[in-house]
Amino acid sequence: MESTGILGKIFREVFDIREGEARRALLMQLYIFLVISSLLIVKPVCNSLFLSQFGVEQLPTAFILVAIFAATVSALYAKLQRSIPLNRLIVMTLQISIAALGVFYLFLFFTYKGVVLYIFYVWVAIFAVISTSQFWILANLIFNPREARRLFSFIGAGAISGGIFGGYLTNFLAPVIGSENLLLICMIFLVGCIPISKTVWADNGKDRTKIKFEHQKQLEKPVDNPVKLIVNSRHLTFLAGLVGMSILTAKLVDYQFSAIVSPRITDEDQLTAFFGFWLSNLNIVSLIIQLFLTRRVVGVFGVGTSLFFLPASILFGALAVLIHPALWSAVLIKISDGSFKQSINRAGLELLALPIPVETKNQTKTFIDVFVDSLATGISGFLLIFMTYALNISERQVSLMIILLIAIWVYLVYHIREEYIQSFRSKIEKEEKKPSLAAIDFRNESVLSKLIKVLEGGDEKQILPALEMVKEIQNQRLISSFKKLVHHPSHAVRLEVLKNIYFYKKGDFLMTCKL
Repeated sequence: MESTGILGKIFREVFDIREGEARRALLMQLYIFLVISSLLIVKPVCNSLFLSQFGVEQLPTAFILVAIFAATVSALYAKLQRSIPLNRLIVMTLQISIAALGVFYLFLFFTYKGVVLYIFYVWVAIFAVISTSQFWILANLIFNPREARRLFSFIGAGAISGGIFGGYLTNFLAPVIGSENLLLICMIFLVGCIPISKTVWADNGKDRTKIKFEHQKQLEKPVDNPVKLIVNSRHLTFLAGLVGMSILTAKLVDYQFSAIVSPRITDEDQLTAFFGFWLSNLNIVSLIIQLFLTRRVVGVFGVGTSLFFLPASILFGALAVLIHPALWSAVLIKISDGSFKQSINRAGLELLALPIPVETKNQTKTFIDVFVDSLATGISGFLLIFMTYALNISERQVSLMIILLIAIWVYLVYHIREEYIQSFRSKIEKEEKKPSLAAIDFRNESVLSKLIKVLEGGDEKQILPALEMVKEIQNQRLISSFKKLVHHPSHAVRLEVLKNIYFYKKGDFLMTCKL
């Protein structure tokens, strides 16, 4: 009991994890740890085999193939998302991914490569986007906005830790067992994700009735075209542009990194080990940033300003390659891209999506993550083909294009900050004339007494708005009203009461309540 208390105190004080949140946070952290560990094994394997077989000259072609097939998969996935609940879709995706890894392993084990490596490269890129996108949709569903602000940095640390573990494991095992055999480890990790996702869905610490209701409402509601939703929303338009620009820049960084490294390391297993080693190193930097800086940076500078960190770091790396294209500068630009991507930038992007209505978010998030990602990847492929073949520029001069893209990136960040604030204002204005908490002085005895009178004597239509207003405050005088309302005949009233008492650390709420 004492150790549990000490552990709980550490969670509360260091990571700001409150009572009732630890189980959800730890399970989600483990889930993303296994997913990213798998990706940080399969990506080095895929990249090293592809580069050893075809060389960096074929990377732009692979980027274009990724774009074409990802667009097709995105359309198919959108249809499945409308007809299959998220929990089942996640499990189905994991099962298909495990089977696909098994098929690729057999082909590669028997040294049948060629076109298989192109298919493998495309599949890895699509799986990386869909698996992480599904995770963050689930995270946004089981954590409310207040919890998300506190917990996403802690949960995101699992992704970075998975990157460290998967990369170092690849570095250690690739020369020992061979690159192809590492796919078996990925399969084991993904198998472990299935029971975790089921547990999180079935027992997540929130009201399961509400989650089922939200998903049922999502499935029954007519679905708009995601392109139409994005075009009609300046917030979503800038968000999609921001994601696209970051992906486009990252692909050019990947090309630079591969073009400098692959001629210097010709053995495919050693190349796999090298990729794994440095991907782990950049994740260590990212983990330090995530644990000790992300929450502070986002809290102090705000969501919009925090999005400047990633392009600024890539600019620094691009200048280093431009000045001296060597192995150290290639590693530097890769670390510059990866260190902030899964920490401050990821937290900022997820928080940018909070003002967007749940239905709109569910219909557009995967589209942005998959289709926009694939579109930007395809554009990067054509751009690289044009630069390398038509203009005959070197990997060193690619930095000039990266610097140009960063300028556009900064422009988008500047404008999305304004849209983020405006979206929150619009969301508040669309509330059904609910009084603003900032305009109400709950310390005023008259105001509080009137609210208590409504809570204890009003009807359902009067009680629900009152419960919504007092949700953000904690006053011991309200406990008596909550104890009475927890037995209210209205299901909606009981739900709102439970949301309120969740934040009370004092008060005996151990009572029987039928939901």
